[in-house]
Amino acid sequence: MATEGKPYLLRIDTASGAKEPEHLSFTEYGKPVPAQKPAGKIIDLDAL
Repeated sequence: MATEGKPYLLRIDTASGAKEPEHLSFTEYGKPVPAQKPAGKIIDLDAL
């Protein structure tokens, strides 16, 4: 966790019970994520 400012999760490390240790880092907080509208028919769940 970040030790200053807002408490963001920064990294996850696992070793117990796994054949190989796993590492997952979160490094781009606050940066926009590119997204596109899905192709095909879109269903409005609120209208159902």
